[in-house]
Amino acid sequence: MAPATGDRIRLGAPELDGWCDRVWGSEDGTITAKGKVGGLLKREAGGGAGEVPVRFAADSAQTPPGASSVVLTGDARIWQGDRLVRADRLEYEPATDVARGEGQVLTRAPLADKEEKGELTVRSRALTYRRAAGEAVYEGEVEVKDPQGLARCGRLVVRFDAEGRATSAELEGGVTLLEGASGRQLTGQRGRLNVAEDLFEMWGNPVLIREPDGNQIKGDRLEWRRRTGTVVVVGGEDSPSETLYHPSGQGARPTPSRRQS
Repeated sequence: MAPATGDRIRLGAPELDGWCDRVWGSEDGTITAKGKVGGLLKREAGGGAGEVPVRFAADSAQTPPGASSVVLTGDARIWQGDRLVRADRLEYEPATDVARGEGQVLTRAPLADKEEKGELTVRSRALTYRRAAGEAVYEGEVEVKDPQGLARCGRLVVRFDAEGRATSAELEGGVTLLEGASGRQLTGQRGRLNVAEDLFEMWGNPVLIREPDGNQIKGDRLEWRRRTGTVVVVGGEDSPSETLYHPSGQGARPTPSRRQS
């Protein structure tokens, strides 16, 4: 079905209220809408943010028989206030409040930081967001960025508070982090960010810090106190921390502190 020239088709369903340029149904009950599809989801898909509406937009939208889900494709976006989920394909299940994204996933969410405002931006190949659990799982070439640095890993789990703000992040599958202020690079097997304490921890065999001037420090674990810029490297009984210095003529540079456990 196509509207009269200059008009738009209104979409009404239990899970959404929207508009499009064209809509049709198949024999099995599937409804497909195309052409600047957009509107409102009738249930909150992005976290508890009071009466802030949840909006969506895509090139096309499809609901299967029984309207158990909404599938958005073609630059698909769901946003609520300052939170955004974007992907090539997004599927939302109203009954379970679960959203899944595939292909060029991009999300933005505010940080639950009382000291300063900021947001967590994540890119990946796949996303599963469970609103009831306050948890988002990203997989495949994950890149996560906040005001303090940029990290890459194979898998990321972000947890949110009732307002939809990021409270923590767990990084797995090989982690590389570039500290924004100093250019220092941290590498390890897994990491964890505690937003409230602004503390990033990393574990590995070994954890390795590379300074821009070539100096290196190895250990089993590190703690990056991000507000002060302090990095503590911890070595185990069988693997004490190790420091490699490359003298330069540029004067002394501040270096991470080191201790053995």
